[in-house]
Amino acid sequence: MKRVVVIGAKGMLGQELARIFGTAGYEVRGLDRDRIDFADRGQLTNAALLQERGIPLVHYSSDYVFAGDSAAGYGEDAPLRPINKYGETKLAGETELKNNTDAYFLIRLSKLFGPSAASEGAKKSFVDTMLWLAREGGKTKLDIVDEEVSAPTYAPDLARFTLELVSAALPYGIYHGANSGTATWYEWAKKIFSLAGISIELNPVSGDAFPRPARRPMFSELKNTKRPPQRSWEEALEEYLSR
Repeated sequence: MKRVVVIGAKGMLGQELARIFGTAGYEVRGLDRDRIDFADRGQLTNAALLQERGIPLVHYSSDYVFAGDSAAGYGEDAPLRPINKYGETKLAGETELKNNTDAYFLIRLSKLFGPSAASEGAKKSFVDTMLWLAREGGKTKLDIVDEEVSAPTYAPDLARFTLELVSAALPYGIYHGANSGTATWYEWAKKIFSLAGISIELNPVSGDAFPRPARRPMFSELKNTKRPPQRSWEEALEEYLSR
């Protein structure tokens, strides 16, 4: 039987990976922060075994490795130029991956949403946050930033995308796994409430309305040029809200 280890198995994406790979017949072993500590180098010394034994490693990164100054979006091999510390750490992770193994799938995503993570203290996705504000939070009016164009990514779709790469033994390298299409935060929120049948006043505002210390990429659509396009984020969102 084929085996897979999912690190972060209680997270939003991790739990979907465990489910999708398990359904496909893999023996899945899930590890989370209660069983592995990435701050403890001693627990990670066996990672070198992957390279020695030719075991593929799947690593996830972010659209934040790009500067966000291209409205045309970014392909897998576009120049990397993060503009904030989060993006710098994601780029550092990509570099370490490439320096330590040749057998890797590096998958970038953006704006992840899907079934809530099981891990303690996990943050809600933007979708669930919007729904909570309207339902439990009692909000009837929201100001939403109408900037930062990117491609929302549905966790179950990304997990299936990962399974396809691994099970088909496709060439190692960089892949973009976001859903098709783009949206600003405002456009995304508008679609969420429309599909959920919630009447709420939404006001598009600039990012200046919510001052933040870190710059954000203004355009960071992840272009998938190596695989068939993922379904649209709108279709994925509709499925999620109908669960």
